Amino acid sequence: MKEFLRQAFKIPSDPPVGEAQRRRLQDLARRLKQKKLSEAAVLVLEGTKPFHGLASQALEAARPLLASVLPQARVRRLIAALENKNAVEFLIRELERTEA
Repeated sequence: MKEFLRQAFKIPSDPPVGEAQRRRLQDLARRLKQKKLSEAAVLVLEGTKPFHGLASQALEAARPLLASVLPQARVRRLIAALENKNAVEFLIRELERTEA
């Protein structure tokens, strides 16, 4: 019974960043660095951490409208990245990494 109660309200951990998602995030970080926007992106990502889950749900609700502007696969990937704290942290680390 104790084990059941211990696991009853356990929040599942976020999955690790997959290889395909890692490549897309590295590419995004590279493009932001080229445009000299990496510092601003880190500031926004760090400052809005508590709202990433809410933003992903808002995008999910707006997905039918976004379908007219963006490909569905791209919207789904953005939603998945915002829902996964590990993906956001990976992007922040990539943006903060200095190129030698």
